[in-house]
Amino acid sequence: MLRIWSHVSYNIDTEKGLVGEPDYLIAPRTQYGDMSIPPLCIIEAKQEKFEEGWAQALAEMVAASFQGAKIAYGVVTTGKTWEFAELKDNVYTKDPASVSATDDLQKVFDILNGLFEAASSSIENREELDVSV
Repeated sequence: MLRIWSHVSYNIDTEKGLVGEPDYLIAPRTQYGDMSIPPLCIIEAKQEKFEEGWAQALAEMVAASFQGAKIAYGVVTTGKTWEFAELKDNVYTKDPASVSATDDLQKVFDILNGLFEAASSSIENREELDVSV
């Protein structure tokens, strides 16, 4: 089961700059109650600075891949404008179109639902491969 982890430290490799406290990480718990590898991160684009938000999101996505995630998803949002990306096999792909919650809130919900389903599926596949969760 996925859980929302808010403002938790996610420090993987200080030498490579993979440290930080993202706004939200979506991840299951380990058997010890800690956060497992997060397949999804959500970052607030403060003052609509999407480039800075994506720099942070990509760092979190790379950190997850270093921990064994085969695919990681990222979301950067102001709450009104939403952008989406994935990191799979070390290839970063960002959707060039942003989605306005004001214009099409249902589309935002549909995309988020799809991301949560994909994240859940990636966790299930990891468990089937007996990788640490």
